[in-house]
Amino acid sequence: MGLDVDWFWKAGIYHAAARLSSGIARLGFRFWETHVSLTDVKTPPYVLFHYLSDTPLCTAVRAGFERRWRALSELPVFACSLDINRAAAENPACRGWAGFLASEALRREAEATSGGRPVVNYSNHSGACPHTLNVFTDDEEIARKAADAFLAKGYTRFAYVGLAGHGYSGSRGEAFRDYLATKGHAVLMCAWDDLLTENPVAFFARRCRMLREWIDRLGTPAAVLAANDHTALDVLRFLREDLPEKLPLLAVAGVDDSPQASANSLSSVAPDFGALGATVADTLHAALEDGAWTPGAVRRVPGARWVERSSTGGFVSSDGLVMQLVREIHAEITAGGAPKVEQLAERHGVTRRTLLNRFRAATGCTLRDYVLAERLKRAAGMLAGFDQNIAEIAFACGFGKQGDLSERFKQAYGVSPSEYRDRHRTGSEHGAPE
Repeated sequence: MGLDVDWFWKAGIYHAAARLSSGIARLGFRFWETHVSLTDVKTPPYVLFHYLSDTPLCTAVRAGFERRWRALSELPVFACSLDINRAAAENPACRGWAGFLASEALRREAEATSGGRPVVNYSNHSGACPHTLNVFTDDEEIARKAADAFLAKGYTRFAYVGLAGHGYSGSRGEAFRDYLATKGHAVLMCAWDDLLTENPVAFFARRCRMLREWIDRLGTPAAVLAANDHTALDVLRFLREDLPEKLPLLAVAGVDDSPQASANSLSSVAPDFGALGATVADTLHAALEDGAWTPGAVRRVPGARWVERSSTGGFVSSDGLVMQLVREIHAEITAGGAPKVEQLAERHGVTRRTLLNRFRAATGCTLRDYVLAERLKRAAGMLAGFDQNIAEIAFACGFGKQGDLSERFKQAYGVSPSEYRDRHRTGSEHGAPE
């Protein structure tokens, strides 16, 4: 039952709620061995480091845990992605493990396999585990950060998208709703199931229908908080493909500040995952030292911060003409057109001068600058998410030729379209321009 060395060094801490994890640096803990077999472990206690997969945000959690644990204890840590009950059956010593875990399946097995030793769980996908200690992000703080950012922009309509009453998703939604209620605002709670109970095409078609119904009920302009970045990106994808005219009127944000959020210019609330890892270490060490701990206890870790990107970069205006202009401009850009001032003025029965003056008063920029910025945003999104060549993208975004796009893009973002695409494809932290 030996652990392969490559898997061992990639061991991550998985958080089902936030989709944490990443490859772990080969520096490792000082007391880790290069080859470890659970059957070789004869004498507990030790910390069992369980992981499920490698995803991009685990590095901060693992680094926070490692730094704190090194200062606290010489207790050895073993990495494992195996079934714990199977390990215990093959090696009775495994029943004495002390550790923290993040697997939903392992949560249910913690009492049977821990031999009474403390287990620290930080997977809040289904809420607190009654048989373990629990360390979670502070969902009330996360909700307040997002709500305050939306309020500062002048929004008065709000929605939350997530799994109702389900672990972190439910607690963040309830906190978002309750906090905005104290400010005199209601929140449309948009709850969907997260189970693929039908074929994928029908499943996602059903979700799109639900989103359309919610957005129709919500009205615009409005602000939408999603339970995590993954869900927020689903909302943005739907808007771009099915309701492009609504996109500039809806502020959409997620939680986690993942690399995917940066790459797609998604605003997000970033929990302090390093502090979360350190708190897991503190909690486990205290329980091991004291010998007494309270199953089911929950500890919340503050330190979240708001990260602003273009998904919430719209504006709210009391000028109905300007809001209608924004819808029309965005729809025309999405279709590959280039809005003309004279046509817009004629359509709305105002002079060219009146239209330009009212637009600038409401947005703080000229109509020409606004249109160019939106065309470049569309180009950036296509560079990040599509395989079309740059000439085709230039044409689709209303530029006469590739050179026009390249010149404007570099002036605005400091990199050429091809450099931007390379950075995104290689997973650069710079991702999309903010």
